[in-house]
Amino acid sequence: MIKLTDKKIKWAINQVVKHKKNTKSVARLLDVSQRRIQQLVKIYRETGEYPQLNPNKRPKTYLTEEEKNIIEEAYTKSRLCARLLEYHIKRYYKVSIPHKKPLSED
Repeated sequence: MIKLTDKKIKWAINQVVKHKKNTKSVARLLDVSQRRIQQLVKIYRETGEYPQLNPNKRPKTYLTEEEKNIIEEAYTKSRLCARLLEYHIKRYYKVSIPHKKPLSED
């Protein structure tokens, strides 16, 4: 999950530059590091433009039908939680499926 969006970046920079807020309080509100806010403000002051997120980031991957079937079968046999089920599947099915991988776009 992305913590900073283009809108939040612009807001954070405006708080520091125009409203004279300190970077520590802005960072705490956005749940990012103080250093990251300092970097964004520095880029803004050097270029005069708001930094943009990279649109070419790695796309999310979702579970395939085959992986869903493996998870369902392994869960009915073992009744383990997501974290332990990951290791169970890796050991008995020889497939690596991360326990945080999303089901679908919804």
